[in-house]
Amino acid sequence: MFGNRLRNYRKRRKLSQQGLGQIINKPQTTISDWETGKLLPDIGEAVKMAAALDVGITDLLGETRGRLVWEKTAREIGER
Repeated sequence: MFGNRLRNYRKRRKLSQQGLGQIINKPQTTISDWETGKLLPDIGEAVKMAAALDVGITDLLGETRGRLVWEKTAREIGER
């Protein structure tokens, strides 16, 4: 699950949710929502997080899961 990977990578970097949020300019509540699966980041946000956490985007999203997340996000963007 994306949220678990995000939490694990964030903790490896010894960052709080608030700390990661400050780096990528998002509130702590958004980081929490991503980690609990209430929300998914868009592609740009995922790229910023991967850079902030010093991991590859496919590592953060999951090699097979990443494609599904991106496709879902792309559909949601298209529906707006």
